[in-house]
Parts: sequence; structure tokens; C-alpha cells
Amino acid sequence: MTVSRSLTARFIAAALALGIAGPSLAGVCQDITFTFKNDHYTGDEIKVKKVKYRDTTAATNNTEDVIDITCQFGNTCSTLGDDLGSVVEGRLGHDLSNVQFYYSYREADGQWSLPQWSKKFKPTDKECTNGRNYGTSAWAITG
Repeated sequence: MTVSRSLTARFIAAALALGIAGPSLAGVCQDITFTFKNDHYTGDEIKVKKVKYRDTTAATNNTEDVIDITCQFGNTCSTLGDDLGSVVEGRLGHDLSNVQFYYSYREADGQWSLPQWSKKFKPTDKECTNGRNYGTSAWAITG
């Protein structure tokens, strides 16, 4: 029994050393950011909570939670780097389009509005590559 456990432990250690023990990040499009401008009609701050996009290569719609980004009126802001896709559903090298932001805006009473989706934005270069930024200050959330 001890020999069997020792042999199993050695096999697992060897597999880890060779990098074959678990799924890799192949197919995951890593460290992707999305840039937008707050040009909301209220003239107040907005808070982006999610990003939705169309993977035209896989013909799927996808929604990603992002760390809430609060953006002051008139500013251009970006989400923090997120990994898109998974080992099972890769995004690396796929074309992404129809990007939308799920956001709330500050109402006159100081409370956040109910979240809503922005209009769709279409990048000119759609291919998802690691470290990629989608969007510009021209991607204005107006309300």
C-alpha cells in the first residue's frame, strides 16, 4: 500500500512538472479591456458592471461580469483586464463584435438607477488577442 501511494505521488509530481496535470489557458483571450466615454445625458457619473459581446466566429452572445468601474461625466474609462472565454469555449483568435456595456447612472436623488444596456459598439479590428483593448473615446455611453 505504501509503495502504491509513493508511486502515485511521484506520478502526480511528474505530471505537474511537465505541465500536463490540468487544463491550460489555451483558447482563453487574456487581459482584455474595454474603453468607453461617459457622455451620459444626465451629466453625472455612470457605473459599468458587465460587458456583452457577440463572438461572430462561434456565433454566440456572451456576457462577462467586470469589476464595477465608476466613470465621471466627460471622462474616458476602461475596465480592468479580464479573461474572456474558457478552455472549453475559447475566444482567442475569435472575432468579437456588438459590444455593449451594462451600466447604471447617478440619478438626481443621488441613488443609482436600475442597470441598462448601452447601444452596440462595433470594433474595426475584431480579433481577440491577449492584452487587447476594445473601444475608444468614440464609444460614448449617452443614455
